[in-house]
Amino acid sequence: MIIVSWNRKRGRSNKSLDKKKNEAIMTLNPDILILQEFVTCKERDRDLPEKMQLIEAVEFEERKNNMSDPDKFGFRNGLAVFRCNDQITIEVLNQYDYRKDNFLIPMNVISEKENISFNLLAIWNYTPRFDLTIPKYNDLFSKDSIVIGDFNWPCDSKYNPCSEKLVSRGRNKGAPKSAIWLFNFFKGHKMHSAYHGFDQEKVKLGAPNIQPTHYLKGKISLHIDYCFIPDSWKNRAKLDILSKEWIDNGLSDHCPLILKIE
Repeated sequence: MIIVSWNRKRGRSNKSLDKKKNEAIMTLNPDILILQEFVTCKERDRDLPEKMQLIEAVEFEERKNNMSDPDKFGFRNGLAVFRCNDQITIEVLNQYDYRKDNFLIPMNVISEKENISFNLLAIWNYTPRFDLTIPKYNDLFSKDSIVIGDFNWPCDSKYNPCSEKLVSRGRNKGAPKSAIWLFNFFKGHKMHSAYHGFDQEKVKLGAPNIQPTHYLKGKISLHIDYCFIPDSWKNRAKLDILSKEWIDNGLSDHCPLILKIE
């Protein structure tokens, strides 16, 4: 099974560029596709490839409410999950009030063919206090779980563009300043970063040789996209992060994460 997570880069582009983005991401052959900064307007949805079956989407309410006609102008940026394999069953876990926790989508995934079942939490973190939101889903992690997406928290740099922006708005008082908090939180649930593994040198703030996932304005490279998996899956799941060549093609400023599960 292949799970792909990709921040498509915000804003309304043109149909030609959208088509290129869809074609490019589908070459990775995802069974499940998670897209951050995805524009969910009626006109855009009609242009999706047939294999991309929308399971759920949560939208950026602030931006939507500032538009006189968001369906027309297409500025409903948000988080979306697609099924690209009909043999996989995905159930959104509605017992969680996730629509109040922008942006998370909790799901259960079953593939009878591959004899696998797990919980999946898709992430686009744009909240000022994510450290207060994620513990609401603690019982989700009592079963084998995957947490994947754009967390907007760097582990390889002391510079945090998301944190700086929130500080200026006075919205992140008391929030953790780096992704080191994430590593410690998931460690308590017997989970680890699929990229970092169990290498303690990699999970230190400012650790060298960490592959970037985001190139801010083409100048600052940061590792802010993560995938956390059960410790027991260390030999079962492998994460690939596409190189900067994906950025250079102009489709996005984020590299896709590709999780392959055997």
